[in-house]
Amino acid sequence: MANVKLSALTELTAKAGADILGIIDDPAGSPLSRKITVTNLCHWGFGEIYLSGGATGTGALTPSTWTLLTLFAANGEAVNTTPDHTADDIDATNAGIYQILFSATFTTDGTAQVDFAPFVNASQTQIIGSVDCVTTTVYNVAGSGFYDISTAGWDVDLRVRADAAVDVTVTDMNLSILRVS
Repeated sequence: MANVKLSALTELTAKAGADILGIIDDPAGSPLSRKITVTNLCHWGFGEIYLSGGATGTGALTPSTWTLLTLFAANGEAVNTTPDHTADDIDATNAGIYQILFSATFTTDGTAQVDFAPFVNASQTQIIGSVDCVTTTVYNVAGSGFYDISTAGWDVDLRVRADAAVDVTVTDMNLSILRVS
């Protein structure tokens, strides 16, 4: 493949961590042609788990007790993370500052204040989305914030609580993380 212009190569439309890119190391000093994998180039990370078009209930929530949402149905895209909808969490392999985002569309079978919050390694973050609910109304809740993960090997999940014993039925839900530094 010597003497072939980059513009003449076939475009790659799906990336993988092991894919190799050409790179010039130290272009302003002593330039050297090198290779790098997508994984080594991208120290950032992102991951997503979601439920779309479902109608899954939590069962009656114990008032004021955080309950792990075990309703996720699929994994989204991921780089340097391991989204696992069957475990209802996203595992990240690198320390750093992450943006954590969540959203949910839901109803309740009674009147209650319903809170959603992501937890990191089973500890509550300060990111909370709250809604005062009445029976049969459809609600949307979302939250976003930044969390400093000082060590590698952690997981994030989404939990719900209410101030009364209500069943929360979720139709759409998303949990995403994005490493920003």
